[in-house]
Amino acid sequence: MLQGLPSPVRFLFGAGLCLLASLAAMAWLAPRGWTDHPRGRRQHARPTPRTGGIAAMATVGLGLLLGGVRLPLGGWEWAVAFAMGLMGLADDRLDLRARWKALASLAGAGVLTALTWGVLRGAGDHLPLFLGQLATKTGLAAVLMVAWYWSIPQACNLIDGMNGLALGFFLLLAISMDLPLGAGGRGAYLMGALVALLALNFPRGRQFLGDSGALFLGTLFAILGVHLLAVQSPNHLLWAFAYPIVDVLLVMSIRRANGRPLGEGDRNHFHHQWQRRLPGRPLTVWALTLAPALACMQVMQDYPGHRAVAWAGGAWLAGCAGWFYRRSRASVPARPPSRSRTPVELEDRWAEPSGPHRVA
Repeated sequence: MLQGLPSPVRFLFGAGLCLLASLAAMAWLAPRGWTDHPRGRRQHARPTPRTGGIAAMATVGLGLLLGGVRLPLGGWEWAVAFAMGLMGLADDRLDLRARWKALASLAGAGVLTALTWGVLRGAGDHLPLFLGQLATKTGLAAVLMVAWYWSIPQACNLIDGMNGLALGFFLLLAISMDLPLGAGGRGAYLMGALVALLALNFPRGRQFLGDSGALFLGTLFAILGVHLLAVQSPNHLLWAFAYPIVDVLLVMSIRRANGRPLGEGDRNHFHHQWQRRLPGRPLTVWALTLAPALACMQVMQDYPGHRAVAWAGGAWLAGCAGWFYRRSRASVPARPPSRSRTPVELEDRWAEPSGPHRVA
């Protein structure tokens, strides 16, 4: 039905259907348990529907049925992406145990590796990785792909801690991958859906993505990265996703240095660090966080100086990570005496106060 329509029309269809799905989910599903309540590290001002992921999956699913989605994914790849979103949906409602979520994500990563390893091998026997070459037909390549598919959706979920941040990152990825215009506008419908989600999330936070949306879209873009970028150079994948990768390495390093469990939540992500230094200026924080991410993605473009822009973005990320690590390490409080703690106390234990603006 939609496959013969021009790209702008498919964009409007995606945006309109996602807006309707969001409003319906906010009205009917949010009161039944999919609402995010302020507590601990969640410092938004009021209870907010956590239904963006439901709307995203419904819109993309309907687009697949109507022929509006032309992305280069097979049926089983789509199935895994939706399965990750459904796991996030259950977690939004039931607060699943981290161990089972990790095992389910690892199983999904294994399935995706089996489905897409042929894409990598078909690109050549060797592809550039860091300063060397990756032999694509070896077990090492398979292990790296499993690590990729397991870690990237989780990293995209972790950066979803401020209005518009994760959605802004996904939009920048889509533009950098030439989804709106490339190959006849194959990503126009998805772009419309992302824009509608962003309009409801930024700046006022009427709706949050939730784990369902972050995991679904994170998995989808991890697969798209392999199909569209890894076949040219696995290095392009690392540049495109440099922001969530460095962000996760930063918080893991801080937790490890401070002797805290790696799975314990805190407020040391890039956006948290900027919020503490620029309270009450969410737009500035949003720009400072996403600007180096966009700069790193320029390695995929083809204009004079694009590599210099990417290196500048990478240096920005690395420099900020080093600065934040040093500041967070220097200001770590002494551990209080051991005693039984509630879950909210455990979340608050290492959190620093943030500004009055809303965060997800």
